[in-house]
Amino acid sequence: MEKRVDLLTAEPSLLVVDIKLINEEVVDIHNKELPAYKICLDPNLGLFSIFKVFLPKAYTWHLAEGDFAWLKYKGPESSPTSIKILIETKG
Repeated sequence: MEKRVDLLTAEPSLLVVDIKLINEEVVDIHNKELPAYKICLDPNLGLFSIFKVFLPKAYTWHLAEGDFAWLKYKGPESSPTSIKILIETKG
């Protein structure tokens, strides 16, 4: 399943992003195993999309049941050239 959306960032900046459901997996958040959906956030660069292979992708995990709460993020901190980070919910 895939969907193209406009994403408003904190800067503020408007990005076109393809959101793709990768799979369902169990993630360990603070010693709790939770069923989650792994989602890829892939920037859409229009004609320049052929260069996307050189850009890091961002991934988020959301709870696979109930309110689909955000669980974790893995990817670049703020731009494609910034450091890669991992953020998890306090949950």
